[in-house]
Amino acid sequence: MREAERNNRRSGVGGAPDGAPAGQAFILADDMSGNGPVWLNILWPMLNLYRACFRTTHLPIPPRRNLPDLKVVQKYETWREIRSGSADIRSLAERNLRDDEPSLLVVWAASARNIHWTRALDDVWHRFTHRILHVCDTLQTDHVPRDLLTRFDLVTCFCGDLTEDYKRVMDGRAVFLPPHLDTIGFHSASGYRPIDLIVCGRRDPDLHVPLHRHFNQLDKERIYLDFRTKGQERISCEDGFKLLMSTYSKSAAVFCFEPSYMRRYKNRSPLLARWVHGWAAGCTVLGKTPSGMGTEALLDWPEATIDLPDAPNEAIEKVEHILNDAQGLERRRYRNVYEAIARHDTRRRLRTMFRALGADEPATLTAEMERLDAFKESFGRETGVAAERSGTADR
Repeated sequence: MREAERNNRRSGVGGAPDGAPAGQAFILADDMSGNGPVWLNILWPMLNLYRACFRTTHLPIPPRRNLPDLKVVQKYETWREIRSGSADIRSLAERNLRDDEPSLLVVWAASARNIHWTRALDDVWHRFTHRILHVCDTLQTDHVPRDLLTRFDLVTCFCGDLTEDYKRVMDGRAVFLPPHLDTIGFHSASGYRPIDLIVCGRRDPDLHVPLHRHFNQLDKERIYLDFRTKGQERISCEDGFKLLMSTYSKSAAVFCFEPSYMRRYKNRSPLLARWVHGWAAGCTVLGKTPSGMGTEALLDWPEATIDLPDAPNEAIEKVEHILNDAQGLERRRYRNVYEAIARHDTRRRLRTMFRALGADEPATLTAEMERLDAFKESFGRETGVAAERSGTADR
């Protein structure tokens, strides 16, 4: 827990604009030292922005050991882990929890295991002013014990369709909270883009191989990067995420494909974090547009995602045309960054969360929102996107 204590004292990327962050936030989430799976990297910027808005304590859930893919074994192991490690989590919360001001407990859950770990906080559960569950992956309501789920004041969920399921269980106490990013800290509109194409993680199985083979031929003056952060050495979630965004910011285009064909999404097609990361980094997004509940309003500007044909030869031809259009790449670069700032910043999601709670937002969040809006106006004015967006640009 010493490493967690040190991390909890660190400030955010941008820091609070006026003095130290106010209010208390406790984030029960997976350990981010780099021992866990690579997808945990995307949680780090969320935690970091909480640190800019609140006095934040990360309550790190220990990494799970490699286990057989048997549910009964995994359930027993989770119970054993909680029994042996709950005292450390509870002690860390008690040392930082003050009863003389409001406190916020947020549990980030990609699986039921994260919610089972709330048992470690049973003795102090009543001391938190607000208790929120954020569902950040395809966690179904029937996978969570009902008594643990309904004791939350609010559920926020990344997927619009899945949010409806949680609303039914929570008597309406659930709100759609799509993926987001600290766009002030991680935006890039730089024109230096030596990488033509980048793919990270999940990719379209039918298009990836032929596109990879075409663009990475020795005689091609293209770079198609298959980005991976997990190698032989451990890399922290902070370093992994910074490396991801740095590489995105040097890439002209990124591949993003809607995920409904995957079994765990159960035919749902939500907007995923990779879109927000690509937009904020100034990439042209290529692939398949998500179509789930609420997604249309999240990406309804021109060319937010350019859909590719299913036939590999046609897809290659279209990608080549896009990469050869320097003006189009520049236009989308500025517009995508602007829309990420205007629609998909973490500060905006935090405001939505407080309004859903019916609670006053802390002054530091209000100040961060003012800073974000000023930054949006400045970026839109300097790049000309604001005028283009309003239809007043010179033509």
